[in-house]
Amino acid sequence: MLGIALVDIYAKCGVLSKSKQVFEELPIRNIGSWSALMSGYAQQGQGHEALKCQQQMQNEGFFPDEVTFVCFLSACGHSGLLNTAQMLFGNMVEKYGVTPNLEHHTCMVGILSRTGHLDKAMAMIKRMPDPPDHVTWHTVLYASRNLGNIECGKQIFDHVRR
Repeated sequence: MLGIALVDIYAKCGVLSKSKQVFEELPIRNIGSWSALMSGYAQQGQGHEALKCQQQMQNEGFFPDEVTFVCFLSACGHSGLLNTAQMLFGNMVEKYGVTPNLEHHTCMVGILSRTGHLDKAMAMIKRMPDPPDHVTWHTVLYASRNLGNIECGKQIFDHVRR
């Protein structure tokens, strides 16, 4: 547990080289240690490194769970890897038996929004099994503002106001 905490702390502080070093020195790796490392790469905008970890993790016999999928999708979002995110999201249920939750959907809404696909983001919100939370709405609203899409921003405001 201490090793995972160190991997996580170094990653959150942006000292990824130290995080990776501690990770590599762990006597036993588990899904938690992999998630901590991948989350750090995602937070620092190194999506490609996080996805390399995904491959290594699976090569060592670990398969993604709900938490690791959040890491993957977050990494894709911070790196603008829309196609990869869509593939991973599609594989969650089909390949790994992981049902997407609100956080997974919010990650996808964020990726779609930031890559300029506001219409697809809004369509995903409408199909979400759980009602979107304020984080989901804020994500699309922020992207609408950045993209200069006033109409989408008005739709979100009207919906949230109700």
